[in-house]
Amino acid sequence: MDTHHKLAFALTKITDTILPHRCVLCRDVCEYGFCTDCSKLLPWIICGCAGCGKRISSHGLCGRCQNGKSIVAATLVPFVYEPPISEFIISLKYSGQLFMAASLGKIFSQYVISSATALPEALLPIPLHPKKLRSRGFNQSYELARIISKQLDIPVITDALIRHTDTPSQTGLSGLQRRRNVRSAFSLKKPIHHASVAIIDDVITSGSTLQAVARAIQKGGVKKLSAWAIATT
Repeated sequence: MDTHHKLAFALTKITDTILPHRCVLCRDVCEYGFCTDCSKLLPWIICGCAGCGKRISSHGLCGRCQNGKSIVAATLVPFVYEPPISEFIISLKYSGQLFMAASLGKIFSQYVISSATALPEALLPIPLHPKKLRSRGFNQSYELARIISKQLDIPVITDALIRHTDTPSQTGLSGLQRRRNVRSAFSLKKPIHHASVAIIDDVITSGSTLQAVARAIQKGGVKKLSAWAIATT
């Protein structure tokens, strides 16, 4: 992490703690990440596939999920990866603007509550490779999980899964290439003593990373796996 990002990271940590939370779009004081009026402007998924979370025309499973087998029982994603949500996620990941994690985590938590989804026993953010973690200075999936944990009172697992392969960027890769890229990237350090776990990520693209994580942690004794993400492409 360079000096600019270190300063931005430290500043957002401080302001997130001592200042009242404000809507990212209009700056009005609000409780759940975005004010009521601005939340209506976000790219909500009105109807999402219960399996992968992708936007579909009617409730149920998309064609891909009907024909395939997934370790993940259900996926919960409120937004399409389009502006302004995509811009917020980019600001979080690459500019260290942690207040974005607070805003996105809070509105996601309210989405979980409104959807009446059965809550998992624990949250597991997708880990970064140590090299990338040192460079970035933080894990955006963990920062989101930390906020969701506080909002929903669900513990976060941080020491059970490791990413031992520093995989190259998935951008521009085909579905097959993405699956090969992360096939053996994760491994379990110790058993997970929870029957149900939600994997936390910022964006779902092909779902290859989620499936790789799911395969790894399924070996830890978890009976039910779900995926929670802010947005999907």
